[in-house]
Amino acid sequence: MDGAFSTSPLDLALELADTYGWFVFPVKLVPKENGKHKKVYLAKWGSEATNDPHRIELLNWHEATNVGVSCEPSGVWVVDEDTPRATDVLNLPETLIMDTPRGRHFIYQQAAFNQRYTQSEPAKDVDIRGNGGMFVCYGHVIHDADIAPWPFDAPIG
Repeated sequence: MDGAFSTSPLDLALELADTYGWFVFPVKLVPKENGKHKKVYLAKWGSEATNDPHRIELLNWHEATNVGVSCEPSGVWVVDEDTPRATDVLNLPETLIMDTPRGRHFIYQQAAFNQRYTQSEPAKDVDIRGNGGMFVCYGHVIHDADIAPWPFDAPIG
């Protein structure tokens, strides 16, 4: 599945739910002056994210620019690289990798312990999106692989 997914956020959401079983919701990205984006959640992602196609279609996709993925119900945690090559020091195992505007998302299976959100841990410019967290899918797979087990033996942060 290397390459871009569908272009419309709703189509992408349906594709992510069908392909991976992920719990998705609409997100609107609003540009900020510093080149980053403010994330506006167009659904309560903790309770309204879903992988049911009928419920996905009922969410507010009219203003959406992207798709959010709720980590815990989707069974995934993400190593979020904020600058290019920041994860090189971690020697991460092969897994599904998605492109982001500033780096990459390395998608892994949840482990048996409770991993929460971190910022610049386990390395500089590397965050973790775990239980209670979410990530934005920008719609482009840069490395298609099976989603590997979580690469760390204990919670970080």
